Amino acid sequence: MTTASLNGCAHTGGVTDDDIDPAARPTRRSFTAEYKAEILAEYDAWPKGSEERGAILRREGLYSSHISEWRKQAEAGACEGLARKSKKRRSAEEVELEKLCRQNACLAKTVGRACQRVVAAELDPGRLDGLIRIGVDEISWRRHHKYLTLVVDHDRGVIVWGAKGRDATIAST
Repeated sequence: MTTASLNGCAHTGGVTDDDIDPAARPTRRSFTAEYKAEILAEYDAWPKGSEERGAILRREGLYSSHISEWRKQAEAGACEGLARKSKKRRSAEEVELEKLCRQNACLAKTVGRACQRVVAAELDPGRLDGLIRIGVDEISWRRHHKYLTLVVDHDRGVIVWGAKGRDATIAST
């Protein structure tokens, strides 16, 4: 788009999709392994410093960095080295596993915060009234360095008691 066309667009009310030339947008070139091998062979056929080497680069629209990079790739592994490196596509299972791992890490942080709140809070002694079915469990958080013993009322679904630690002396307090 030229300055004159931009000025014209300013007077008409803006740039539209018709004003943008898709051919003006540069696209990245990609080269096949065969093309790279062919150009390398032709380039290396001429002696160093010859004008023909420069003519090959100009004719093909290449830079000397292309040649040096392709040579490294060829030394790395013949045609396989010259082939384009493609991103490994992850399977649906791998994507799901990664998502679940992130969720698990998030939940571990949430459980850790909940455990800290239970330890910090002095639970109301009235919570022990009317207990019929209880559950006692020990939980570790912060990568198994801190432990918490919990007593849960199964009927109401609430924590009625909690204390730091996991040994038998905790239950006697």
